[in-house]
Amino acid sequence: MTVAGRLLLVLCILVAHLLTASAACGQADPPARRAQPSVGAEMVVPVEDELVRILTGDGFANVAVVIDGRRVAVTYENARYRDPRRALARAAELLLPRLGVGQELVLVPSVTAIPIISARFSVTERPADESPPQPIGVSLDVSDLPPDLLKRPRASSQFGRVDVVVHPWFEASFGNYDNPIASRTGIAPEVRVAIRRGLVVSGQALFTIQDDLPTGESRVRPGMITVNQTARLPRSTFVSATAGTFTGNRYGVDLELATYSQNGIWSLGAELGLTGETSYDSQRWSFSRVNAPTALVTAAARVPRYAVTLHGAAGVFLADRRGARVDITRRFGEFELGWFGVASDRGANGGAMLRVPLPQRQYGKPAPLRIRTAESFPWQYRYNGFVTGGKAFISRGMLTELDGLMNYKL
Repeated sequence: MTVAGRLLLVLCILVAHLLTASAACGQADPPARRAQPSVGAEMVVPVEDELVRILTGDGFANVAVVIDGRRVAVTYENARYRDPRRALARAAELLLPRLGVGQELVLVPSVTAIPIISARFSVTERPADESPPQPIGVSLDVSDLPPDLLKRPRASSQFGRVDVVVHPWFEASFGNYDNPIASRTGIAPEVRVAIRRGLVVSGQALFTIQDDLPTGESRVRPGMITVNQTARLPRSTFVSATAGTFTGNRYGVDLELATYSQNGIWSLGAELGLTGETSYDSQRWSFSRVNAPTALVTAAARVPRYAVTLHGAAGVFLADRRGARVDITRRFGEFELGWFGVASDRGANGGAMLRVPLPQRQYGKPAPLRIRTAESFPWQYRYNGFVTGGKAFISRGMLTELDGLMNYKL
């Protein structure tokens, strides 16, 4: 077995070890500090640990609260709701009745304790049945938060807990005269563990249920096995590094960088990868040399009024194919529909893509071991399967998830 193979075997053992040891993790939550005395007669200043209990009782994780005069700053991680926008509205719905007129609620959703946005809610006299609460401002700028908020110990820590996320998968080939529609389907359970801030380890297995495609692959085989570290830099910039096995039978390392405008309307980024080929057949895992570079520059623009996103990438794709790709996607609630076009040194191509939300809309509360479905099912159709230009692997780095979170009402 090669050095890379040994490394991936170590990652599998690490995931298995975390699965058995995580029950002892995250049981004791640190006590939250209490609020300062009321600063005004019209204000009702809640106790910080009361607000923490409200959110953790509803299933939110990594919760911290700081009350700074009239401003109540709360950071949390959505571990309960499929749609992060619904989680934001739910957190505001739970906390706003506890505040007094004249106070301001600032919610800071996070992913593995990395702050993403800040959403401000004003507490005013309003009808009791108003739902859902609407923020008065949303920004990716988190520089003006109370300095103690992001340093505060988190209640209901998500670190060390194990999520078993069940993904469906589907592949199809169209146009063969003897077999015009050939496909294969299956499920892909993934073990996912957050270790510390920004660090996530995951391991996945692919189980084939139906197969009409003569690929020669084993019906049960390893899927994506990755270690990902993500960090937030100044000026709404994020960097994500991933090592492991990726889609498209690739393995290696992948580095992503993206910077966003404060209102989330546009973003610029880059992606650098170095991979080799991998396959699993007849209970044998084989690897080629890691010698295939990819290098892309990316740009995206959002039109919130129409829920449309334009995304472009240009550079060196897989197999040293140089070219450019443009994607246009439209959101309909949690459903996404899009089209793409590719121009490369091996020809032009295009196709359609969609992303369908999966049941459940609301997951069970966080636990040492939890089984749930994936958030959505993505699928892409390429018009011409013989044009190889414009193809890229998916490392499922954290920036893919963060990009979806930019669809808050910014």
